[in-house]
Amino acid sequence: MEFDLTKPYCRYFNEMLQIPHGSFNEKAISDWVVAFAKEHNLKYYHDKENNVVIYKDGTKHLKNAEPIILQGHLDMVCQKTEESKIDFTKDALEVFIDGDYVKAKNTTLGADNGLGLAIAKKLPFSIDNTQVPILSSILRYDLQYIEVLYSLGFLRFYP
Repeated sequence: MEFDLTKPYCRYFNEMLQIPHGSFNEKAISDWVVAFAKEHNLKYYHDKENNVVIYKDGTKHLKNAEPIILQGHLDMVCQKTEESKIDFTKDALEVFIDGDYVKAKNTTLGADNGLGLAIAKKLPFSIDNTQVPILSSILRYDLQYIEVLYSLGFLRFYP
């Protein structure tokens, strides 16, 4: 994949890298996701644990179709080399391009789900609006959260 900042998912990923979001430090990144939902007039749910669910209603003949659910985590595993001076609670990652790869200087990149989060932000706006089923992006700090939402009736899973 080409890392091109003119592409929205790359722009969102780059924005995300500027926000400290290590495990148990997800407030700022969850607020960033909520700001996106508000900016685009999307329904959302944001809890005190910094989990976020964003909803986009289906359109036209897909208004009542089974939803598409995008799920990912907001945090990153923070690892660094001994020479790194980064403070993961307040510093942005130092990122560079190395051939076909996006890398972080002397730290983990957080790309395991960072690009997924960026694509989840872009996807609702990249599909022809005449044919969009219900979309939900569930962005959580903890996998068990999905089970809680399901048990409370917020989610339906389809075979």
